[in-house]
Amino acid sequence: MPFLTYNYTSRDLTRLRNQVLTTSFVPTASGEAPSAPSIVMRRPSYDGSFDIVRITNRAKNFKNIAKIDFSTKCSNCGKIKKNSEMAEFSDTKYQFLCIECVDKHYHGSYRKCFTCGLYHNVNNRCDCTLKDAMAQSGQVLRYNAKISPNYFRHSESDVALFGIELEIEFNDRSSRAMTDIKMKKWCYYKHDGSLSNGIEIVTHPLGWNWIQNNKSEFEPIFNLATNGMSSKRTRTCGMHVHLAKELFTTFHLYKFMKFFYDNVDYIVYISERSYDDLQRWSYFDDITSSSLKTLSIEKRSNERHAAINLANPETVEIRIFKGTLSRISFFKNIEFVKAVYDFTKNNNLINDTYAGYDVQFENYVNDRNKDFPNLNKFINIKKR
Repeated sequence: MPFLTYNYTSRDLTRLRNQVLTTSFVPTASGEAPSAPSIVMRRPSYDGSFDIVRITNRAKNFKNIAKIDFSTKCSNCGKIKKNSEMAEFSDTKYQFLCIECVDKHYHGSYRKCFTCGLYHNVNNRCDCTLKDAMAQSGQVLRYNAKISPNYFRHSESDVALFGIELEIEFNDRSSRAMTDIKMKKWCYYKHDGSLSNGIEIVTHPLGWNWIQNNKSEFEPIFNLATNGMSSKRTRTCGMHVHLAKELFTTFHLYKFMKFFYDNVDYIVYISERSYDDLQRWSYFDDITSSSLKTLSIEKRSNERHAAINLANPETVEIRIFKGTLSRISFFKNIEFVKAVYDFTKNNNLINDTYAGYDVQFENYVNDRNKDFPNLNKFINIKKR
């Protein structure tokens, strides 16, 4: 089993110092002794076990040795139990009890936190939060971290690439369900200062056809609502959809933006936000056709919180949507961006306006139900 290197900071070393098990030589997975004395520590793993990690005296890198099921003496019954049979209490530091003793003597009084793996009093919240635990393990990146994109295409012709940002908040019932998403290669987590206690799920560029052929990949997102997370039922969360600027000619970008700014009431309805909420997070200030033409030519802006954000160097960001963990709404949002992209590319303006084009647009979507099933379903539900 090859070593995996973890680049921890000195702050992490201080935090983990209390988890030292031994400073002796410990064999590697191949049975060989490490080249230098090692400090061996136990680091919580999200599958409920513990990774055994070491740091050598010569290199400040943690290296994974193996998931070894060490034995520990139960402080209550005195029996030697495997670590997988042990329970650790968050409010009784360094006291280890076997699960058998917990069930026998503490049943109904303590429960296991699925974030940190420790048992805590049922009348109190665990001291940790899922966000904190994920941050400590390096799973959550800084808000301004730059990630080299990986492109997910169904084929070489799959050029309409979408970047998706979905904000979620944790509530009192933190869950290990986030690890189901973390395992996906097409996304990662980032901090977001606009959230109270949450993170942002960010995707790599995803091809339109790739999304259509891999919808099952997104199922873990839709399961989060039943595992202690929220998105739509918050005042903070949104869903942002990015398209590459290179997909737009100057005139197409102008028409694309005109559709949004000429149909504000319709955009409010599609966004699933209130008008005031929309103005707070992706405002629709009065903007002239002349201003839109300038923005289309320059393809940039300093207004990051506009409904159509051009401040990103490579992408056009549509910021209107309310956060969601609903399958229909999630795909509806992506389909709406693609539908407006196609509609404005193929339909010219009349008298320099798209005002009142919502009916024509909905007919366009209805005729292409195979491509936009969730958007069409959303529109028909709202009409009832």
